Parts: sequence; C-alpha cells; structure tokens
Amino acid sequence: MRTDSIKALAFCGLTCIALLSCQQGSSEYPERSALLDGLPQDRVLDLSGADQGGDRCFIPYLELVTLKGKVNHFGMDVSVNPPEYLDWDATVSGVKVWIAEYPVTKKLNLVSDDEGLWTLYVIKPRGQSLSCSFVYEKEGWVTTKSNVISIGDEDRTDLAIQFIDPLYYRYAVNPMVESLLGSIAGSPQTLERAIVTTVGKSWASIYHRQTHGVPGAQALLLSDATVDPIGPVYFNDRSQPDPSQAATSRDGGVCWFNPADGAYSITAQGGGFTYSTVHFNVTPEDALAGIALYIATPPDAIISSDDSGYIPVAE
Repeated sequence: MRTDSIKALAFCGLTCIALLSCQQGSSEYPERSALLDGLPQDRVLDLSGADQGGDRCFIPYLELVTLKGKVNHFGMDVSVNPPEYLDWDATVSGVKVWIAEYPVTKKLNLVSDDEGLWTLYVIKPRGQSLSCSFVYEKEGWVTTKSNVISIGDEDRTDLAIQFIDPLYYRYAVNPMVESLLGSIAGSPQTLERAIVTTVGKSWASIYHRQTHGVPGAQALLLSDATVDPIGPVYFNDRSQPDPSQAATSRDGGVCWFNPADGAYSITAQGGGFTYSTVHFNVTPEDALAGIALYIATPPDAIISSDDSGYIPVAE
C-alpha cells in the first residue's frame, strides 16, 4: 500500500475517533462551556483539562459539583467578665478559603459572607475523587487547615470548620496548653501547632445544635512522621483540653500538640461501635502559609455507629 494511502486512512481513523469523543449535543456528557454558563468565574475550580481559551468540541465525562461550607466562630468571648461561650451558631465573615492540594484556588474570590457561608463550583472528571484539605485564613486569626476530605460527583453542602476566636486562643488556650506541655517536658515549651478532631455520633454535624460527642472512646493515631506528637489529650465537657481525661467526654474532642511534618490517620475505639478514620497532611508548605491548627469538624470528623440521642430538628 502506498505511503499516502496509509496516511489518508490514519487521518480518517483519527477523525472518527475525535468525532466520537466529542459526541456533540449529548445531554449525558455536557459541554464544558455549558457547565460554566452562568457561574461566577471567580469561584470556579476548573479541573476539566480543557483549553481555557475555549473548546471547539466538548470534553466528555465532566461533572459540575457544588461545594458549600460554613465558618463557625468557636470558643469563648474573653472580652467580657466572666468569659462567655459563643453561641453554637455564631459564624465568621470575611474568611478566605482555599484548597491546599489546588493552590490555584488562592486566586479565587472564595470568602465567607456575612452569614459565614461560602460556595465553590468544581468542574471535574466524572468518577474521579478529589482529595481536598480546605484552608481558612483571616487577618489576626489562626490559619486553620481541615482534614483531607474526599469530593466525588455529588454536591457537598454541609462542609464546615470550627474557626477559633483569636483572643480566646491567644489569652486562654495557648497559655493553658503551653503550661501543660511544660509540665510534661519539665521545661518551658511553645505551642507551634495542633491537630484537633471530634469523635462524633452517627448524626454528628456542626449544623445541628445537639451535643454530638461519643463519651468513653479512645483515639488511635498512626503516622509516618519521624517524631510522635504529644497526645492524645481529650476535651472535657466544657470543651477544653484536659489531661486528666482518659477518654472522650460528651464533647467528643481530642487533640495532639506540635505534630511534625507527615501524614496522620486517626480513628477511635470503644463502646462496641465502629468508627471512621480521618486523615491529615502536615506539610512544609503549611508553615509557609502560617497554618497552626488542623481541625476535623463534623460531619467530616471521626464518625461512629452510635446513633443514640438524636432529636429531629423541628421544621
């Protein structure tokens, strides 16, 4: 067969493949441009892999996933005497949100609104799970990173973070923890960073007012870090780290102090229940970003099979 004939056949074959891959007009595989239509471009994470200058044929197997979250104002108001716990539904506005695994999200206009809410739109390959550690930062506050949260093809509208009050952290939590660390080490210590998670009931969520911790559970931590963090230290019923606690209280909180760079997997045991596992990545880049707290917030914390105590929210 002549060389020019072979080239012609090859060209026809490639053209057929391209036409089949485009499948113009299919409702099952929407065009990238159609997914982008009407979305605020400064709140879109486009992982389609398409040419950002425009597509001549659509990229198949894409999903538009909507992510919504809330920034909860956690801690105590230390400006009053005596200090008072903040309302459970208090939120923080003006918090910049980005994803550590996708640094390009730093350039987006992803900021919590007056109600502490934020929304991100993700265009992603269908069937591909994304690993996302959300970072929350605001001037004067403690920059916080979530655990690694898996994002699939379904919308997530219940993401959340417990964003600690900066004055409460500076004047109450930090001195208390550094005193604890000093008593353990026998010399003055500095709190550099901490990992915090909740061991929650099956229905645990920061969107639900009820106390959702599983009392009596013991946390288990695995890591590839070269140095073990200090902990676990459990929270008491007043939501404060308490070294006298041998297991979780009704609060469900547990923490580790000064973790080294590495990957951490945390689960729990006790009470005859099963427990999910949360994962944190502590990286050298985190220090450059000023990240000092790593927090897993329900419903993305350690969730147990304990379904007791749930009270349906009145409509």
